[in-house]
Amino acid sequence: MAKLHAHAAESVPGEVIVQFKPQARASLNLNHYISKMNRDVSLKIAPRLSVKREPADIEIFTVSDATQTSKVIEALKSQREIKYAEPNYIYHTTRDPGLPTDVDLGLQWSIRNTGQKDSAGQQGIPDNDIGVLKVWRQGWTGNRRVVVAIIDTGVDYNHPDLAANIYRNPLEIPGNGIDDDSNGYIDDVRGWDFQNNDNDPMDDNNHGTHCAGVIGAQGNNSLGIAGINHQVSILPIKFLGTNGGTLEGAIKSIQYATLMKVNIMSNSWGGGGESKIMQEAIEKARDQGILFVAAAGNASANNDSESFYPANYSVSNVLSVAAIDNRDELASFSNYGKTKVHVGAPGVKIYSSVIDGKYQSYSGTSMACPHVAGIAALMRSRKVYENAEEIKDRIMRTVVRIPSLRKKVASNGRVNAFNAVFNQIPPNDEPDDSAWVKMDSDIESIHPYAAGIAQSWTITAPVPAKFIRAYFSKIDTETNYDFLTLSDASGVEFLKYSGAITDFTTDYVAGSTIQVKLTSDQTQERWGFKLDRIEYVPASL
Repeated sequence: MAKLHAHAAESVPGEVIVQFKPQARASLNLNHYISKMNRDVSLKIAPRLSVKREPADIEIFTVSDATQTSKVIEALKSQREIKYAEPNYIYHTTRDPGLPTDVDLGLQWSIRNTGQKDSAGQQGIPDNDIGVLKVWRQGWTGNRRVVVAIIDTGVDYNHPDLAANIYRNPLEIPGNGIDDDSNGYIDDVRGWDFQNNDNDPMDDNNHGTHCAGVIGAQGNNSLGIAGINHQVSILPIKFLGTNGGTLEGAIKSIQYATLMKVNIMSNSWGGGGESKIMQEAIEKARDQGILFVAAAGNASANNDSESFYPANYSVSNVLSVAAIDNRDELASFSNYGKTKVHVGAPGVKIYSSVIDGKYQSYSGTSMACPHVAGIAALMRSRKVYENAEEIKDRIMRTVVRIPSLRKKVASNGRVNAFNAVFNQIPPNDEPDDSAWVKMDSDIESIHPYAAGIAQSWTITAPVPAKFIRAYFSKIDTETNYDFLTLSDASGVEFLKYSGAITDFTTDYVAGSTIQVKLTSDQTQERWGFKLDRIEYVPASL
């Protein structure tokens, strides 16, 4: 086994702490003693404090040649009047070396979830965060060579936590009224405002500044928060205002970010219909290796069946993000979709920067999106040659799989910065399709079921099972009033369905048993349900 090396003991150069023996110190003439010691060790030593004071059993000596401190210590140890002689060691707090000094870090549960409550009072679950502290402990805190375009309401580029990380166009001379870099934009020193068609993308809404803080609030500056990247270049691009923005502004923003050769675009916006022109702009960004991170939307909708743009564009560089809370639950407002939404990220009560140097907590897939853009930027800072598809694939493959996102997003999990940066793929405990044993079932409700009922059934696999799930050929209940509820053996609910669906396989739960319950109100009587089979993975596998 390799030997573990302790940290070198740090001490004040040239200082020695001495403890005298009690009887000796009481009768000792300190000045006479020092004169004697200076002759003995051939080096000048003196009390660190020269003020007159009562005799003490502990003294601090300074050594004229600090490089010879150890020699002096050995000489002092040999004196009969001295009990101990030691370097004047320096001690530090045992603060996590990866933990920034930013004063409000404790409010950033997405960065470091210790189980603290969010701003709404919900208790978190420890470690349900993005795992970025482990990256910082390895010395990776971002790089200003990586450019992230925040296409939004602009950014407060004067915010004390953001100013150092705002992009500066090195080819543009500010204020000279000339398009120095010949890119078609005059004096675009720090981005562009496509809402007002000028070179001042200052945020007047808070939204873009909040997203910017998640990605790149400067770390270790003893101010409010720490961004996922302590150093990064944030390019503000404004096309949204209080009343939103137009397709024209969105397209021009994407085109401008591509022109400026950014690495990542963070897009916490959506709506409108499908646009072939916008899709082509995103494709051109893809061709330049640019990752396009998009918020999945806040309508509690399934994006597989109800398209939300730009998140729903089927372009390989688009990475769509759902929102989760501090307990790893899918946010009630978040859109989802097994094929069209790719990952989940923190998006509930996220504390970040807003305009005028302030901070607030916001919720939305708008807040989840920059978490993923920030992780992508951290990956770029370590391996700048990765293209958009490689980064997207790695972020998806390295998620922490959580039950609330199973069958809700393509990756089944929450993004994890450490796994993504260092390509650590967590073990997948999900069973292969070939592992499922199928067994017919004849459980069904009365057709139609009666009003005001509460019926229960228990389904158990014939052998001890690792996982179990159910297949329904048909469910038909009164929407929002009558419910089919499924729970595991301990009574924990994992499905509550209201409405009509056919050929439906439930999510699976651990164990051998599922409890099924049908409840109805006093109004409509609908067809009910038919559970045709159970499927289980034997515990022996």
